[in-house]
Amino acid sequence: MGKDDFTRNECIRALEAIGFRKKNVRRGKHDKYIPPDRFKGMLRAGRRPFIMVPHGELHVQREIVKEIRILCGEELAQEFLEKI
Repeated sequence: MGKDDFTRNECIRALEAIGFRKKNVRRGKHDKYIPPDRFKGMLRAGRRPFIMVPHGELHVQREIVKEIRILCGEELAQEFLEKI
């Protein structure tokens, strides 16, 4: 699969494989995944400290990859794409 074509389940498996943890219980329209502890120091003020994955069909693949790059850097984004 290409980097712009992955399902919600593939996204969640790849996030968990690179160290992200689920932050919330299924209540809203999105699940929140927080980055591994080693990246906590990279978080910038004014940025959300988590990745949001919508329930249902996934249409925001590019945005998820972009948010991983912003939160954790290019290396982890490439690792995420390899896990998919």
